[in-house]
Amino acid sequence: AWNPDRNEYLLAMRKVGYSDDGAEYYTTAVQRVAPDGSLLGPQTIVGATERYEVFGRVSFNPATGGYYLCWRDSVYPFFRTEDFQVRARELDSTGAPLGPIRQVAPGPEDGRGEFTASVACNTTSGEWLVVWWSYEGVEPYSSTIWGLFVAPSASNDTAAPTVTISSPGE
Repeated sequence: AWNPDRNEYLLAMRKVGYSDDGAEYYTTAVQRVAPDGSLLGPQTIVGATERYEVFGRVSFNPATGGYYLCWRDSVYPFFRTEDFQVRARELDSTGAPLGPIRQVAPGPEDGRGEFTASVACNTTSGEWLVVWWSYEGVEPYSSTIWGLFVAPSASNDTAAPTVTISSPGE
């Protein structure tokens, strides 16, 4: 995401790590980057450790100068798509975490696997819209696109009501 106030980008990425028993895992990190491509400061870990976090997406809010980051998450090692969730975190203007990691999508308790999240900012209200694709892994196989409006500086770590954007067959 581009931050015109700081004249820099904030990029989301997965960072490889290793647990004490040598198992590989991925956590979510961000990196500030100058327009010429040079790195600005160190990477900042914003996700949890010893999880499988991939496909990070970040959006900038020009009204606050902060960011919102979302990613696909699951326990590690993962074996079932039903374990995939969408998590998110608010970040300040430098990419440092503000508040806890939020579970955005309902996750495994509803029998769906949550995939490929994306995020956008409403610069008028300050709300974030997180959108993701969900796969129901039982016959008949189907998928739905879901969305969730997140208020700025949301402080709880629970899933909020979601809105259906596209149902199977649409």
